[in-house]
Amino acid sequence: MNDFIQLIKSKDISQINQNLTYPLIGKIACIPIATFFISVIIELIKALTTTMSFDLEMYNPYAYTIRYLNVIDTVFGILAIFLYLLRLYFDHKLTKKHIINHPSILLFIILSIWIIITTAINGFTPYALHGTYYRNESLFSFLRYYLIYFMCGAIVTVKQKDSLLHLLMYTSMILVLFDLLNYINLFNDQFMTLWSSVFYNTNHYGYYLTIVCLVSMSYFLTNEYNLKYLVIFCFNFIVLVFNNTFGSYLGVLIGLIFALAISFKINLINKRKIITIAVIIILSTVFVKAVNPSSGGNFIALFADLNNVTEENSEAQMAGSGRWKLWTYSVNQLNKKPLTYLTGYGIEGITDSMKKETGETRPHNEFLQQIVFFGLPALIIYVVAIFLMYLRGYHNATLLSISTIVALIASFGYLFQSSFGNTMYYTSPFFFCILGMAYHHK
Repeated sequence: MNDFIQLIKSKDISQINQNLTYPLIGKIACIPIATFFISVIIELIKALTTTMSFDLEMYNPYAYTIRYLNVIDTVFGILAIFLYLLRLYFDHKLTKKHIINHPSILLFIILSIWIIITTAINGFTPYALHGTYYRNESLFSFLRYYLIYFMCGAIVTVKQKDSLLHLLMYTSMILVLFDLLNYINLFNDQFMTLWSSVFYNTNHYGYYLTIVCLVSMSYFLTNEYNLKYLVIFCFNFIVLVFNNTFGSYLGVLIGLIFALAISFKINLINKRKIITIAVIIILSTVFVKAVNPSSGGNFIALFADLNNVTEENSEAQMAGSGRWKLWTYSVNQLNKKPLTYLTGYGIEGITDSMKKETGETRPHNEFLQQIVFFGLPALIIYVVAIFLMYLRGYHNATLLSISTIVALIASFGYLFQSSFGNTMYYTSPFFFCILGMAYHHK
């Protein structure tokens, strides 16, 4: 706090130059991330202390909290980015050479400009400006994902990054413990629905649990003695299996496979511990299946769905819990108007027609959603930006901090599971914060 006060008291440019440090900027950038990580506890307290009835199709209690967080996070996020650019200017790093050296950052800025352009082309509709009642995702939501949460994650220092990731894990433990207590009817389901916690949606809770499982797993794999990460992983993964969001379950498995793959490049990852995690995943799945047969990863159904899609039979449309139907509908809508491959249909542009035809409002595939909303160029920019981040990490493997390795593994697993899910105003910021932390500064 003293360093911030010193900055405010600066009387001239030279004093600002002296007092404006990267750790101070990082502290300011931590605020949007920390407030969002803590938001789950705010929601838990609200759920425990209030009683309300609501229609989730029209309103989610989390939305009320997010409205305030959006203001706080935007203000501090913009401040952190402004001060970071000012620091670069003082260090003579705000040059073409320096900017080109950070292509992923540049591409996310270009992506933000592109979605503004395509939204303007498709019209600033009520959906574009405010989102739907349930999803609450507007143009400003996506700009916050790319320019606030991602950028702030990239700005924080290694030490701050580590503290934030621990905050995420510790707050998750409170949630999952309440979930398990709720399972044994200690609360009689009065404060939250079972296996969806404060998100009030099992899939969305699954997205959150995917990130926490991958973060705790990665810390366990990169720390020699500390078993607390294994405990955190076990509790979160057991709840994830009960949660029964299969895409999220697969995301954790893909994250583990990715950790094994990069362990040959990054010596900090303990290969023996990967076996430990694999055994825990198997035992947890078997245990939950025994307690609740309807939960747990269903690979038999997955292979059956793949067979139905390959044969293009009458059951194919219901593959992936109906996701194949949503994917084919979305592609057919794009094919009807080829120009939409360039500009998309705009935010929630096919929501109403999709609702009538399929009963759902989105493709349930974040990559396909990018095309439907903002066009194919948006998806290409997004994928290339992330690819270059991982390429940067690969070329600097020996220099990566543990917290950066953790963020890289967690982001990779989440990216896989996002192939079966949607962006949401109360889950996507978690991912973009972690994705920003995965960015390595040379």
